[in-house]
Amino acid sequence: GYGYGYGSKEYWLGTVPYFAAKWSSDQQQRLADLQRDGVVIAFWRSNANGRACNGGNNKPVSAGTIEEIKGPLEICTEQALHATFIPPKWKGKRWWIVALHGEVQSLSDKVGALKREVIGECL
Repeated sequence: GYGYGYGSKEYWLGTVPYFAAKWSSDQQQRLADLQRDGVVIAFWRSNANGRACNGGNNKPVSAGTIEEIKGPLEICTEQALHATFIPPKWKGKRWWIVALHGEVQSLSDKVGALKREVIGECL
């Protein structure tokens, strides 16, 4: 890179308040509650219909959707609901800010958990 930070976790997590400013007050409060509780906040990208497009398979999501799968958790397999700290590294028409609940595994910019909550869309 050129030193501007566009490829860093810190840069992208720093954009969350700007996206959240466009959400409803309920969504903003939910984000604040999750952050206060130390829940991992990250990004997830979907196709235009709100479905997985980076190897996963799910029903269309919207703000408030909670997805859960059975364990054991194993990142980079079907045994994880994934998210990322660096959304431009992944494909997808829509960007979402999500919370990963419970045990979270990470590998590079990718994170995974057995429970993923969609907080809101990045518009």
